[in-house]
Amino acid sequence: RVLSVTPSFNACGGIERYIVNFYLHFSDQIHMDFLTHDLRDNVLKRQVRERGSRVYVLPPFSGRQLPQTLGTIRRFFKKKGADYQILHCHMANAACFYFPYAKTAGIRSLILHSHQDRAADTFSHAMRNKPLLFAGVPMATHRLACSKQAGDFLFKNREYTIIPNAIDAPHFRFDPKARAQFRKTWNLGDSLVLGSRLLDILRILVFDRKMDAQLLIVGEGHLQEALCSKAAALSLEDRVVFTGSLDDVASALCAMDLFVLPSLYEGLGIVNIEAQAAGLPILVSDNVPDEARMGDHFHKLSLSASDAQWADQILKIKPLSKEERSASQHIESIQKKGYDLSTAAWELEKYYRMISSHTAIRKACG
Repeated sequence: RVLSVTPSFNACGGIERYIVNFYLHFSDQIHMDFLTHDLRDNVLKRQVRERGSRVYVLPPFSGRQLPQTLGTIRRFFKKKGADYQILHCHMANAACFYFPYAKTAGIRSLILHSHQDRAADTFSHAMRNKPLLFAGVPMATHRLACSKQAGDFLFKNREYTIIPNAIDAPHFRFDPKARAQFRKTWNLGDSLVLGSRLLDILRILVFDRKMDAQLLIVGEGHLQEALCSKAAALSLEDRVVFTGSLDDVASALCAMDLFVLPSLYEGLGIVNIEAQAAGLPILVSDNVPDEARMGDHFHKLSLSASDAQWADQILKIKPLSKEERSASQHIESIQKKGYDLSTAAWELEKYYRMISSHTAIRKACG
């Protein structure tokens, strides 16, 4: 029995989609429940409840609310901790709060999982996060990372195991019928459709470069209202489509022509892999590690480049034809690199079994 701790549990979140996808591919010998601090939709919750899992929602972490949140965590483990053999923490900056309570409750296997290659996206957040991030590392009994870059950042010279951000690659294979239906549903027409959050770059493409382009934003979050307001201020209301949370993003990826991810920091970025499985050319920031490259249609650009330079780079990338996107090479490349879920899920299940057996032996030996 495993308890996974995630910062949120929403369909648009990479970390939570990652662990849920893995769990749905485990054998029935692994039971997993989830503990989170942010639940905005029920997409993932419905999926895991079909396997008999529970999703616990605790108060968010904040300066004023921290004593209340810590008290809730302590009471949770006092009541529920004995139900689990493994705590799998995907919140590196909260591990130092979770691990002591979990250990007191008798959970001996404490996994810390690194999903990022730096402390935060801003200097102030990094200053807050760094002491928290590294305080949890020595408390962990086991360490996992989504990439070498993420592992080296958090664990330094300590040993860790890489479990890649794998996906169900065949599920994301390009489907021209799904593309046509999604474009019809969302009235996208024949425009070049970008998947990203680049409103300023879209403005340049539409008004300066005279390009027939639309921006597709999938998911929900605290920035959506601000994005809607900014789109209106830039006179882009009819060029930006907000889909909200989708049960399945595969059809949205089929509808796109180019995927753009200007991340400030990424451990790997599961959505990068999904986009490439759908045969999409992708343009990412230079903060995305090279391990995310699955094929020849992976492009990088520095975050220090201007919006105009990002727009010009987008114009240089030629969208692939339906035949090119349907080619089996996109799926095969992902599978060969070890990012297919059927393989990676088995590796994580074996890892759980291994540490559980070692813990049971230590416990029997006193």
